[in-house]
Amino acid sequence: MIDYIKGANLRRGYDYVKIHKGEEDEYTPVMTIMCDTAMGRSFMITLDALWKYDEPKENRDAALMQQDMQEFQAICDRVIFHERVGSEFVTKARAAADRICVTFAKILNQHEGILLCTGYNLAKCMQMMGITFSGPAAAQLLMWIQDGLDKLKDMPPHELSAEEALPAGEVVLNVGGVELTKELTMTQAQIIEAEEG
Repeated sequence: MIDYIKGANLRRGYDYVKIHKGEEDEYTPVMTIMCDTAMGRSFMITLDALWKYDEPKENRDAALMQQDMQEFQAICDRVIFHERVGSEFVTKARAAADRICVTFAKILNQHEGILLCTGYNLAKCMQMMGITFSGPAAAQLLMWIQDGLDKLKDMPPHELSAEEALPAGEVVLNVGGVELTKELTMTQAQIIEAEEG
């Protein structure tokens, strides 16, 4: 069998990334795809996106396909917006690169039954890592990603380490004659934001 992704020297890493959810920030497990020939670039798959990488034949649920269509339409709308109103060369170049990924995703969906968002993500990862676009390369990349998903699923919830949560004082409340004391902590990121803000 021909190995279409071997030359990319792909490797996986597992960590946590901060995401914004409403007013709170939280950390979520992530699988990071890196490549020795594309230093400084990485492609991340969060725990919430696992459903996109199931086997194509298992992604036939109507609600799931509807969600895929909505997310893919948002990607297409973003590409069209940047193509039309992007004034900088870099913005136009990114839009052109994204347009290629959108087109490839449609082809994968039509011929292989891969979800549109999954096809787009595979194309974007291939583009970032310098892998030549082809159906077999996308299939091998998908299988390679699937091989690492169990480790992502098994990652425990993120907890702040002692280094991240720094003491910032305490609050003393008197509620109906009962004194309540609560220790306050701040992360280093919150301290930096406060200093800059």
